[in-house]
Amino acid sequence: MPLRWLLAAVVALASPPALAADFDAGMAAARQGDFATAYAEWKPLADAGHARAQVNLGQMYEAGRGVDLDLTEAARLFRAAAEGGYHLGQLRWAMALQKGEGVPKDKPQALAWLHKAAEQHNAEALYELGYAYHEGEGVAPDPVAAMKWFIVADEYGWGEAYYAGTYVADRLTSEQLGAASQAALAWMAQHPRPETR
Repeated sequence: MPLRWLLAAVVALASPPALAADFDAGMAAARQGDFATAYAEWKPLADAGHARAQVNLGQMYEAGRGVDLDLTEAARLFRAAAEGGYHLGQLRWAMALQKGEGVPKDKPQALAWLHKAAEQHNAEALYELGYAYHEGEGVAPDPVAAMKWFIVADEYGWGEAYYAGTYVADRLTSEQLGAASQAALAWMAQHPRPETR
């Protein structure tokens, strides 16, 4: 099961009781591979503005699971969830913009949405920021900024960030590494992580 499905399941616990029951029924169906039932549970919720359902439906359209592959519809759903302030929606919308999946490529806008998701402590968004700064995706390449984001993503438990950070660190001076470390610590101090997520 892809990590994104598991992430969606974790955040479902914060839903209001009536909506959570329908959302959870959709999650249970999806875990069993019953995407028709998952769709039936999530579609009305997504239409009503339920961001988690919007993301999950978007992922179904993105992968062609239980529905025809439709990157435009996936992007529409991700954007709706992103504009509703949901960090997974912001991340998925950013990735659609970055890759041009279902929408025209817009790497500067993708970077802006990654920053919004990062503000909500989304570890994958933190990692993707590191990648964007390393590769110059929507911004001039900046290895020190890339290292900063990889450090923060690693602190937040995103496994790939350690390896990416090690790769970048081998190419930085000790002064650059110190600057990246200080920037990471400053960001984390300014954005304290909630006790529970």
